Amino acid sequence: MQAVVVTWVEPTCEDLSPTTGSSSRDPGDSFPVGDTEVVFTCIDSAGNQGSCSFTVTVQEVDTTDPQCVGLPVGVGGTAEVGGIPGAMVSWIPPTCVDLSTTTIQGSRDPGDFFPLGSTTVVYTCTDAFLNEGQCSFDVIVTTVDTTPPMCTGLPADILRFVELGSSGDSGVTWSLPTCADASNSGRILTSSADPLDFFPIGTTVVTYTCMMMLLLHPPAPSWLIYKMLTQPSVKFPLKFVFLSHICVSIVDTTPPTITGCPDNQEIIVELGNTSAPAFWTVPTATDLSGQVTLVGTPPQPGQSVMVGTMTVLYTFQDMSMNQAFCQFTITVTPVDSTPPDITGCPVVVEEEVELGMTGTIVTWTAPTATDISGLASLVTPTPPSFFVVGLTTVTYTFADGSGNQATCTFMVRVIEVDTTPPAISNCPPDQIVNIELGQPGITVSWLEPTASDLSDTEQLISISNPPNSFFRVGDTTVTGFNATRYNGCPEDIEVIIELGTTRAMVDWIEPFSSDVSGTETLISRSHAPGEQFIIGRTTVVYIFADNSGNSATCSFGVIVTAVDTTPPTISNCRTDSLDVTVEFGATGTTVLWPEPTATDISSVTLSSRSESPGNFFPVGQTMVTYVFTDDAGNTATCEFCIIVLAVDTVAPVVWWACLLMFFENVELGIPSAVVSWTEPTCQDSDVAFLSDRSATSPSPFAVDQRTEVTFTCTDPTGNTGTCSFFVTVSSGKSR
Repeated sequence: MQAVVVTWVEPTCEDLSPTTGSSSRDPGDSFPVGDTEVVFTCIDSAGNQGSCSFTVTVQEVDTTDPQCVGLPVGVGGTAEVGGIPGAMVSWIPPTCVDLSTTTIQGSRDPGDFFPLGSTTVVYTCTDAFLNEGQCSFDVIVTTVDTTPPMCTGLPADILRFVELGSSGDSGVTWSLPTCADASNSGRILTSSADPLDFFPIGTTVVTYTCMMMLLLHPPAPSWLIYKMLTQPSVKFPLKFVFLSHICVSIVDTTPPTITGCPDNQEIIVELGNTSAPAFWTVPTATDLSGQVTLVGTPPQPGQSVMVGTMTVLYTFQDMSMNQAFCQFTITVTPVDSTPPDITGCPVVVEEEVELGMTGTIVTWTAPTATDISGLASLVTPTPPSFFVVGLTTVTYTFADGSGNQATCTFMVRVIEVDTTPPAISNCPPDQIVNIELGQPGITVSWLEPTASDLSDTEQLISISNPPNSFFRVGDTTVTGFNATRYNGCPEDIEVIIELGTTRAMVDWIEPFSSDVSGTETLISRSHAPGEQFIIGRTTVVYIFADNSGNSATCSFGVIVTAVDTTPPTISNCRTDSLDVTVEFGATGTTVLWPEPTATDISSVTLSSRSESPGNFFPVGQTMVTYVFTDDAGNTATCEFCIIVLAVDTVAPVVWWACLLMFFENVELGIPSAVVSWTEPTCQDSDVAFLSDRSATSPSPFAVDQRTEVTFTCTDPTGNTGTCSFFVTVSSGKSR
């Protein structure tokens, strides 16, 4: 605000002598708002001074009445016909405008209850200087019928089942509902479907729509009619929708179809074993629904089965709980297939007889046998005791209670040995010859003796003086017919050794000799039994001689041949099964693995393999076999098992719950409503169960809230699936 002009009567000076006066401000000066001090000074002729002062105060004063701004227009409410005779009405209060600060006070507040009819609301504005200004408006409360019509006879949700493969059902029927209202103005407008219509598989919502006329008592003012016609929240006329669900569900009554159910299996194990591994191809199953699961955990291929009979049961189940069964038995029977074990089997039994004899009695310690069954019997006749000269094969055959046989075969060699010296005939008597004295000697002749022997091999080995020899005077002894021979010179000996070995120890029965002089001696031998012989042929020589220098020689060959009899050595052959998992429902998968290799003392090749890395393997068990062969035809085999297991990693499905929405309408003032529904079901490739839910049926739900209800399904492998729907409860509103 600008300064104001202030006037006053100036003071005067009084003194004994003349005086003059002066003032800090003069009457008629302009003064600003606030306090200003004015000082008046008097001075006499002697220079004495006197002063006086006063304060000029300028104050701002408001004399203008405040003004109302934002006065509501068309404020009103509605009350239900037959209900509470009034309504709570709200509005935005007006504000005050003034040169100074203001306060506002209304005769009624927003949210107050107003009776039917018109009520004037007055607002008073007061400023700091108590100036007042007023404004007013009318609140009109009218009656209106907003209660939805009652749908009588609305069918409950209808659930129908059709066989798997059908597309729907055309035989669904129900009784028609009717609409009624307090104002008798309700009627059915439309229906989204009629009885005996065709309903496809799934959930179909059938909608019935009822309409009512909005009645206002008393007649509404023009602003309310305008609001009802223009605002989406109020419609004229009102439509109310009533919903019913028709659910056509597939019912599968056909059990799954099983393929590859194994036949009964019999496994033979050696007596003494208590179990044996059993292998089979796991059966599979298909179903009209496309989903089938194996119930439980049957025995797995490759596991040990105890002696006796074990029943294997596969149970397949589809989503409709239809089951199919594959059952077979595995019988493990212990059988003695091991022949008896013979001990004490002779190698060669030799006996000597005099040359000319036909044979002799030969004895030895008979072999014995034991068996895992505890019993082994001799099933061949007892060998004879008399054996002719030469080689005779003797066989002992033992058998156990299961008919398994073991044979001991050896040779009995009866050797003719000439131990009788040759018989000499016509050995001349001492010859006495007389000669003339002085003669040095004389020629003497005689009839030579002869010799015979059992061997017919007698020969004149030596003679000291033949007939007609010159003999000096005196005694001269004539000697002859000394015979020496050897016996038992071995035949050539052939020995087989493993390829890569350079020599072998060879043994044999040494030859011996006999002589009429009884003084035969082994002069030399090139090799002795038990020595090491290199690969190839080695000649062994024995030389015998008697005291007369007569000699005999025995020679034979030792032939050592290297042959590969050792199978290849396999590396990197799996000792356990190769397990691979696929998703449940898959028929199989390709499998990779590091292949085994083989080495040998000679060259080796992979002669066959039943499968290769990267091949497709079906669900179940497959045996993989590698066969390696060396140059000598020795083979080695690597076998392992590939097991393809079907594993469920897919979450179960909560069936039909996600298709639902529940709307419930209650009268004004009711805080909640109880809503019911049919529990959902779980679908999975395996058995699934409802493991959790956020609410159970029936449950109460608060008014004017949208509540989510969640369900969780879990299958045996721990996979979970969730689904939810919403429940909305409204008060005094259409649903």
